[in-house]
Amino acid sequence: MPTEIFKLKIKEITENSHQSAVILTLKILSVFLEEVENNPDILAELNEIVTLFENVHPEMSSIHNSVNNIYSIFQQKKTNKKILLELIKYEIEKVKEREEKTAKNLANEMSNYNSIMVISSSNTINQALISYSEVKNHNSIFVLESRPLFEGRQTAEKLAEAGYNITLVVDAAAGTIAEKIDAIVIGADTVFNDGSIINKIGSFLLALIANYYKIPFIVGASTNKISKNPSKNYWKYIQEKPTEEIWNKKIENINSYNIYFDFVPSELITKIITEK
Repeated sequence: MPTEIFKLKIKEITENSHQSAVILTLKILSVFLEEVENNPDILAELNEIVTLFENVHPEMSSIHNSVNNIYSIFQQKKTNKKILLELIKYEIEKVKEREEKTAKNLANEMSNYNSIMVISSSNTINQALISYSEVKNHNSIFVLESRPLFEGRQTAEKLAEAGYNITLVVDAAAGTIAEKIDAIVIGADTVFNDGSIINKIGSFLLALIANYYKIPFIVGASTNKISKNPSKNYWKYIQEKPTEEIWNKKIENINSYNIYFDFVPSELITKIITEK
């Protein structure tokens, strides 16, 4: 059986909806690495362990792509625990490398705009804005608070600490504020082969707003997030979340509907920036 600490950490990551897809992918891989190191029966239990990953954030393709990459190569080699450890470590480094290159490319793109709007907490966007000087000419960044978990507030704090002039905005005001910005820039949790994406709820509305004002709608996402599944099945990735996060009051004839993710069709996206 997988170790109890492994199952507990998987549960914690599954319930973690505040952090970005890349951060959670690296956490999954680190937990996987620890389990291989500490579980003496890992090779016999590998199928069961990989199955446990299947229900972890189905909307985040980077998690499942990384686990599947490791598993498929290992199945072909049919070797030993040492090789499995090496495969996981290699995948961790590749995820980091792709993310770093994507952030640098996104920084170059964002340097073309004086003011931008962002949503949620994207590691790619945060890294691009904080780590690369190309973006430092921004006059202002508008950050949507990103209901229902308000992870946009975390983004606002990080960027303010990095020296940016931040305006925190309620999600519903995005259309009004859009008149003041040069581009909308978001991350992605999944990128489909047709160029459509899944990202934080509110992303579709932002794409429509950008289209209306004829401003660029830019997505930053490494190729690790590209899904092999067709976009027509996107609804299976979007799960309902606890309704109490929207309103914890119980009133007859009022039902809450809470989801964290949106589908954005490719025709509304100006460009997708990757490590390539």
